[in-house]
Amino acid sequence: MPSTRQRNTVLAAAATASAGALTFVAPPSTPSAARIEPGVAAGHAAQAQPQTSMGAATVGAAVLAAGCAARVTAKGKGQRKAVKVAAVSTDTEVETDCINSIRFLAVDAVNKANSGHPGAPMGQAPIGYLLFAEEMAYNPKDSSWCNRDRFVLSSGHGCMLQYSLLHLAGYDSVAMDDLKQFRQWGSKTPGHPENFETDGIEVTTGPLGMGISNAVGLAAAEAHLAAAYNKPDFTLIDHYTYTIAGDGCMQEGISHEACAYAGHLGLGKLIAFYDDNGITIDGHTDLSFTEDVGKRFEAYGWQVLVVDKGDEDVDAIRKAIAEAKACTDKPTLIKVKTTIGFGSPNKADSHDAHGAPLGADEAEATRKQLSWNYGEFEVPEHVYAAFKKQADAGAAKQAEWDKLFAAYKEKEPELAAQFERAVLNRKLPENWDECLPKLTEKDNGKATRLHSQDCLNAIAPVLPEFMGGSADLAPSNMTLMKCTGDFLKDSYSERNFRFGIREFGMGAVCNALSLDKTGIIPYCATFTIFTDYMRSAIRIAALSQAGTIFVTTHDSIAVGEDGPTHQPIETIPSLRLIPDLTVMRPADGNETAGAYKYAVERSKNESRPTMMAFSRQALPNLPNSSIENTLKGAYAVVECSDPEVIIVGTGSEVHVCVDAAKSMDQKVRVVSMPSVEVFRAQSDSYKESLLPKGVPTLSVEAACTSGWGEFSTAQVGINVFGASAPGGTCLEKFGFTAENVKECAEKCLKGETGVLSDGTQGKALDPVYVESVVSRAVEHMVEPGSKNADLQELCRSSRQALRRWVKQQQRAGEAGKQPQMTVQWLQRHSKVSQCKLWKDLAGTEASAQLAAALKGIAAWFQEWQQSATHDTLNAYVRHLSLASEPATHPRVQRMVLRVLRLAAKRRGLAPEALADALAQLDTRLLEPVLPQILAYMNSPPDDSGMSLAAAGLYSRVATASPHAALFPALAAQPPRGRGAEASGAAKAKEIVAKLHPELLPTAELFATSLNAMAIPIDEVALRLLHLAESFLASRPPEQVVEAAGMILRHFASLLDLLDSGVGEECCFRSVLPASEDDEVLAFMGCMPSLTTTYARRFLSMFLPPLRRLLFLHRPHLARMSQSNSAKTELARSLLSHLRLLQRTCSHFARASAVPLAELAPALLGMFQDESGALRASDVVLPIPTHAAGAAQGWMLTAALTMVPRADMPHPNWAECTLQLAWGKVGCKSNALELDL
Repeated sequence: MPSTRQRNTVLAAAATASAGALTFVAPPSTPSAARIEPGVAAGHAAQAQPQTSMGAATVGAAVLAAGCAARVTAKGKGQRKAVKVAAVSTDTEVETDCINSIRFLAVDAVNKANSGHPGAPMGQAPIGYLLFAEEMAYNPKDSSWCNRDRFVLSSGHGCMLQYSLLHLAGYDSVAMDDLKQFRQWGSKTPGHPENFETDGIEVTTGPLGMGISNAVGLAAAEAHLAAAYNKPDFTLIDHYTYTIAGDGCMQEGISHEACAYAGHLGLGKLIAFYDDNGITIDGHTDLSFTEDVGKRFEAYGWQVLVVDKGDEDVDAIRKAIAEAKACTDKPTLIKVKTTIGFGSPNKADSHDAHGAPLGADEAEATRKQLSWNYGEFEVPEHVYAAFKKQADAGAAKQAEWDKLFAAYKEKEPELAAQFERAVLNRKLPENWDECLPKLTEKDNGKATRLHSQDCLNAIAPVLPEFMGGSADLAPSNMTLMKCTGDFLKDSYSERNFRFGIREFGMGAVCNALSLDKTGIIPYCATFTIFTDYMRSAIRIAALSQAGTIFVTTHDSIAVGEDGPTHQPIETIPSLRLIPDLTVMRPADGNETAGAYKYAVERSKNESRPTMMAFSRQALPNLPNSSIENTLKGAYAVVECSDPEVIIVGTGSEVHVCVDAAKSMDQKVRVVSMPSVEVFRAQSDSYKESLLPKGVPTLSVEAACTSGWGEFSTAQVGINVFGASAPGGTCLEKFGFTAENVKECAEKCLKGETGVLSDGTQGKALDPVYVESVVSRAVEHMVEPGSKNADLQELCRSSRQALRRWVKQQQRAGEAGKQPQMTVQWLQRHSKVSQCKLWKDLAGTEASAQLAAALKGIAAWFQEWQQSATHDTLNAYVRHLSLASEPATHPRVQRMVLRVLRLAAKRRGLAPEALADALAQLDTRLLEPVLPQILAYMNSPPDDSGMSLAAAGLYSRVATASPHAALFPALAAQPPRGRGAEASGAAKAKEIVAKLHPELLPTAELFATSLNAMAIPIDEVALRLLHLAESFLASRPPEQVVEAAGMILRHFASLLDLLDSGVGEECCFRSVLPASEDDEVLAFMGCMPSLTTTYARRFLSMFLPPLRRLLFLHRPHLARMSQSNSAKTELARSLLSHLRLLQRTCSHFARASAVPLAELAPALLGMFQDESGALRASDVVLPIPTHAAGAAQGWMLTAALTMVPRADMPHPNWAECTLQLAWGKVGCKSNALELDL
């Protein structure tokens, strides 16, 4: 329970009339959280209201100010001081006009640009008015005056508020014409505030939460400078930092980080307005944001004040600002309840007012609503006068400050000289860099993070403006300055920041320290990998020209045991992509000193950011390294004239390059490139002299290889995630050894280019990784689409896993270093041996033949893919040796086909080993895939090894084949290229005729389709077209229709086979609406499916030949259409094909009209009469007798409606609509309509 004293504390207020100001005196025990409400009559006594929660007291006080009063409710405690409340004009009309001027400048500018966010400025206008017309000290003629008040618009999308305020305040950077050019090319009023574009903008905001976090940094700069330079009777620094943040800022994580830090530091001169309008883009914030922001900030250690009617109650906001200034030991959050789009009759308090223009009509309605009788971009003179009064007062304060500083120089000459150099002139002392350490090759090497520590502590005593800290990693980053203490609530004069585990907030705070324009050189530190947490802050630093120095350590896989979560791979290369950010990766002590020299001078002189990456592990000092050479960005550490090969390294890999060069017989130049950006800025002559064109160049960096093609012809890097192991082990396993670099350099010298070592060998050596890949490989060789739950649970990965692993094994190096995969491993995976597939095959006669064939394949794999794969396949074969199945069993045939495809699609295979293996298969296993093998023989010339292998296979098995006479001719056929469709087609027809003489002639098309299974899709389409044209030229119309049907159906089957194993997803699953039931799925499942991988190729390659085919035989089709029965059969066939086409087309959004439109001329030709007139035709067809469809009584209705148009490019073209409807008889149908 609160004490009697707490319950009855009365806040006294006294008003004076002198100078138009009111002095507000509060006792030290005044509570720190308050609600500012509309007041009662002036002079009413304050009444205390006890509260019952946690001993807090509610205290009310009447505050007199120019005839107005307010009631104050407060919670918590904080130190108070006497403050002057700004004079309040009794002319409320001027005040209202000022606020409405801000609103309508925003409305008009957004309307003119037809882009922007008018709603926030309309609600925030009273806050902006009070700050720029009453509260803030600023001088539009000198925006960098060091003691100006700072303003940050954190909700930067509402930037027309800030532009309007700058214009009204008299900043030359924002004239009326600039407002009219809002969001236009080259304007000074971009879509979000940009400090580098518009004078008067303190920091660049836009990413929500960034601005309020920057405000913390600005307030921290004020606190430090005041503590460092203020003396009794000489208050050089005492300004405030104001910021306006919205609901989005409060939701972003960065605001939590920075605001919690501000509360911890007790930054009493930070005043934040929370624009609580309750609206986001999605709608009202209660959709996603219901926390009590006030209580959250109280928990941070802030004073929290509440203004309930921020749209209109200017007095309440004014009193809240006074209360905020009265609290000196806490930052203040003023929670102002506003209405987005205030004054708009139809869009206020709606997300419609957030990010779109109001429009001319609504703008006019808003003018009437707010009684604003001025036109677009019209501002009354008395409004300009009100803001000019405050600007003139700021200029006068600056003049008084200049007199104060002149006296300060006499009283404190040393501090004044330092202040003038560091803060006012923002210059470095002469020869400051002489403090940096200089080393020789003989000096003991150590980690560059330790060199960084030496440099940082050498700089700190020389540059008092050098300040910063780490995100709770100071002992690891080595970033603690020994000459100064910790920047804390009671020690603002110190320079070591303890940011805590807040990387993002840390980056934003340090950016603001630089952008404060007081000469501070900020640095912040973390592990290299954790720059990802503050990447947006790093990017904004580069964009907004902040001179932040980002110090990072543990810069590669040499981090070691912490593993891949802490090992940067893509981090440094990706940071190099940020414009205007310089990335430095020093290789030794001298390069580290050079990096610090560059970073400090770039921060102070140019206000640009630098990121430095230092090693955890010790590194030797390099020959020829120096600060001067580092500033070139790249230089030769091992020099030679007319080098035969050049090796370029960065950071910890440079000494590895030096060791590799020493072991090579060739003339090798080794180049250290600590900064890509600095080297890129050198003269062309220097760059050419160091890295001459035409000389093979190898880059070596323990990071991903992306980007190195600019400077090298070949690369050594790491394009996979790292591993948990000692750092030295990681470097060795991933290829960062002198031996591997030497080997790659010799390959580069021989003309090899591209990535020669990418770290995948490290993964190939990881037994756990190999086991997981082999699991996927086992799935790849069993029946695709198996419904066995055990198998699906074990193997759900890509069918390409084995191929990728083979490539990794190839790069792994010597076979002796490969892990030995054992039979015991596969046996441990009991689900493999227990799954239904093995049980079904057990005990059948095909077991021995299949096992023997797979053993032969395993022998081939042993020769080509190293012993690990050999052992794995042998283990796989042993499981299969228990299995046997009739040769006609589809699973057996499919497995054999998979083995063939695996083998034939490899390069560098041994034909004899492959032929020996396959020769052991019974011909009954071989016959079903003869067309596939024929396709291997017809491989393109660049894969002649495949053709030779297939030819050898035929010669080996010819004597055992029932079609032995056929094989010699096939074996003698030479490999052919893509242009020999005719000869290939003739041979295919010859094969079909001998193997299947009983088939109808139309079967030739089907056989040829299967024969072409391994040939690219474009060849298939052309071959089908040529065969169809030649074969059907002399056939009756009925066979034309039948042949067209077979082309479509078997081509669909072909695509199914080609795409087997990719996944179970079929087109029809994505075509049907979500409301369809399982019966519809069952019906659609009866149709042939085109899988997603090849459907697009099907559309682009196959439809043009089909269209041409139909055009060629349109006369036959027209004659057929004269017969009702023939017409019905024709429509049945064509509509069946259209269903197939429609399923394929619909899988790709909005793609359906394109292919069907291509078929329109042929379709029209089929449905026209002898005179050529077009007519509508309706055909009702029952579903073909599929089990699922027929049993459930499904019906399909197709209607083709055509309306002739004279302006069509073809005489037979018309506007055409195809309607497909399907459903059960007597039930509501599902319809699909296409405009062709």
